[in-house]
Amino acid sequence: SDSQRRNDPDSAFHPFIYDQPHVVTVVASYKFTPRWDAGFKWHYASGSPYTPVLGGQKNLPTGVYFPVYGAEDSVRLPDYMRLDFSTSLKTVYDTWQWRVYLEIWNATGNNNVLTYGYNSDFSQKSPIYEFPFLPYVGFEVAF
Repeated sequence: SDSQRRNDPDSAFHPFIYDQPHVVTVVASYKFTPRWDAGFKWHYASGSPYTPVLGGQKNLPTGVYFPVYGAEDSVRLPDYMRLDFSTSLKTVYDTWQWRVYLEIWNATGNNNVLTYGYNSDFSQKSPIYEFPFLPYVGFEVAF
């Protein structure tokens, strides 16, 4: 997607926060038996634009620092890549249908940066990551 914005009619266009020139998603699933299936989803996207923090400005009366921003949406986050797996098994007990499943989000354990956090005077930034490798098991019951 190409998402450009300008803040007023006389200003120049710049990338907006939703600008992602490259997005690819691949989804596949396979039914091994009528009861058992498995699949995966791979997602890649170029990094989203964000406004960098150049440092901090101290408010003299209070001693509190405020961020000093660079050009709006002029820098991009690192590219995003995630691979998810899932498998499930269905069975029937009496008249109830049961489904047990295993899902693994971010199976490759990529450190996908969502944003950045800063220390109290805005002199150091640290990445804030999306969830890490995350497996979970669940079940559904229909009656």
